Amino acid sequence: KKGLNVLSSDIDDNEITSNLEYNCTLNNTPGTHIPHTWGTKFPESLNNFDILIASDIILYVNQYPNLFNTLNQLLPKDKPERVFIMAYKRKPKAEKAFFVLLNEFGYECIRIASKLYTIKRLLKD
Repeated sequence: KKGLNVLSSDIDDNEITSNLEYNCTLNNTPGTHIPHTWGTKFPESLNNFDILIASDIILYVNQYPNLFNTLNQLLPKDKPERVFIMAYKRKPKAEKAFFVLLNEFGYECIRIASKLYTIKRLLKD
């Protein structure tokens, strides 16, 4: 997979980190994993990607403010070419609240398929 560089991130948990490293090794995919908690500063040195893929991130409604803090870091207005692909399997009761917040925080959300979306940061303030 020439030119493929994978950066994974999840909460700081040894089991998750081990699983991600195992999957990269199993698939012969070079990659870096960094523990990251939503709402904290994302390392600038690793904030150089084109596509962000996430799954099941909208389950924890009480963490939406921290999630949007992180999304604002990862999808800054000066990087409009970045694409965020989000999928989820489980449907939280507050699913609609997430999509309302996307609009309020200046994101464009396009549904690709059932529970699969692309999200981009709009340039307007």
